[in-house]
Amino acid sequence: MSEHKIYFKFDGKTYGGNEGDTIAAALLRNNVKLVGRSFKYHRPRGIYTCGIEEPNALVQIINEHNEPNVRATVKKIYEGMVVKSQNRWPSLKRDLGSINNILSPIFSAGFYYKTFMGPKGFWKNVYEPLIRRTAGLGKPPREFKSKSIHLHHNVDIVIVGGGFSGLLAAKKLAATNYDVLLIEREDSLGGILKNAKKIESINDQDPSDWIEKTERLIQNSSNIKILKNTLVTTYNFNDHLIAVEDKSVGKPQDNEKPELVLHKIRTKRTILANGHIERFISFRNNDLPGVMLAASFEKYIQRYGVVPEESPVIFTNNSSTFSLVKSLVGLGHKPKAYVDVRDQKNIEKETVELLTNYNIPLYANSEIEGCEGKNNISEVSIRAKKNKIIKIKTSMLCVSGGFNPDIHLFTQSKGLLEWDETLLAFKPEKTFQNTITLGSVSGNFSYEKLVGEINKKLDFLEGINDLEIKLNINGPKRFQIKELWETKRAKKSLWSKSFIDLQNDVTTKDLKQAVLEGFNRIEHLKRFTTNSMGTDQGKISSINALGIVSRILKKKCFRSWNNHLQTTIRTVKFLSHRWKKYL
Repeated sequence: MSEHKIYFKFDGKTYGGNEGDTIAAALLRNNVKLVGRSFKYHRPRGIYTCGIEEPNALVQIINEHNEPNVRATVKKIYEGMVVKSQNRWPSLKRDLGSINNILSPIFSAGFYYKTFMGPKGFWKNVYEPLIRRTAGLGKPPREFKSKSIHLHHNVDIVIVGGGFSGLLAAKKLAATNYDVLLIEREDSLGGILKNAKKIESINDQDPSDWIEKTERLIQNSSNIKILKNTLVTTYNFNDHLIAVEDKSVGKPQDNEKPELVLHKIRTKRTILANGHIERFISFRNNDLPGVMLAASFEKYIQRYGVVPEESPVIFTNNSSTFSLVKSLVGLGHKPKAYVDVRDQKNIEKETVELLTNYNIPLYANSEIEGCEGKNNISEVSIRAKKNKIIKIKTSMLCVSGGFNPDIHLFTQSKGLLEWDETLLAFKPEKTFQNTITLGSVSGNFSYEKLVGEINKKLDFLEGINDLEIKLNINGPKRFQIKELWETKRAKKSLWSKSFIDLQNDVTTKDLKQAVLEGFNRIEHLKRFTTNSMGTDQGKISSINALGIVSRILKKKCFRSWNNHLQTTIRTVKFLSHRWKKYL
């Protein structure tokens, strides 16, 4: 983390951030939490994640051809950058479009299908012109021709993901006869080792020192090439991958040079080590600025040196948030409360001891009923034992609803999935191409088992020695989770909302209404409610929606998954084809 100051503008005001900050990290550094408005109701929205799955913090880059819908959690700042919030008028804090929130009871699921049927002639002359003027997020970019180059690769092995799993796989393959391409979406390797305090030491070394030495080893190995700032978008048949490299990260676009490189890769074998995505939990007003995924909150602390809030409330249904508490208390801060839906006897002793030692209130067998606030959280309501509601003043709430293995590339390769009842997630079951999954993308959330998994899955390669590594795990060694998709609301109101799709303003009530009206097939329900149809493509909402709908229908999640999966594959490949056409 560099201390070199960089100045940029957001909605006309100048802010300072550190070199290497994303727009989101820099805004949080300046205590800016309101960054946009939601699509349909124009509700205030803040920064929800710290990565590519962000549904809320979409901004317009004015000095880059007025580029819309840029994720503030991904885009790096540079000197002179001009950023503007979207989907509001005349200002972000005073948006006239927010009247839609007042009228929201009539804008329920299927509103458009049911409303614009007549009178005759109104669609062409009244409805369509009005909808077209108000539709969309952001404003169209100014005309420009994107400059890019195409590179072709023919390699033995591609490793997708330069996190802990990807680094271990690359280390195992270093200085061998295999031609290897290591691809990482971010600008540095390390993944979870840099984003959290889950591992205290590796071979008695600080994780940052181990990353540096391992990366040096890989770079000095003549058989491995590293691509950073590169996103693998497509996994085609037969072992053909498409990746897009951004050459203008952290600096203004050079109008004389290509800003993108399209990598077309042929490989004999693909290793997917692209990790996982954290889930949220639906509750009343779970969309307010100040609600953030717990792992993202910790990533801002560890990777960017930004503490979004010194005393947040933590809400979880699993064992992953120990490291967040550890990160906060290590900096001299303390959460106001730790809310866990599990019984105290099922909460890891390491977590209970940590909370007790730092006198952090623990609410076991409890849940967040909802939040209060206008443009930011001001108070949370905790439903404790015997339905007692406890209110706590806070400006931030960290939520963890479990993890989804990042399986989109695996499913594009036509791999088959299975539902894991212990993880409450889909994970790879059977491959169709020459694909290997490692780490959390394979459903392995145990760091102690990671080396064994890598040695076992790569033992068919000739001339490869087994990895040996010593890990000092920080906190619980076994991942545990209790199923919870939505909490119960105490307030019954037409304006009380529990969201499932944050970008498209789809509520859990919309899901229930869709099922009641006969849209009980997940693909029909998706189109009727527009759930997961935003720019984030449901990265943090799809599985939650499946969980809620499965509960309503009293079916297992996997029964609703097949149609959704096949449609997603077709959509991604279609969009990829169109994108390549313009590149």
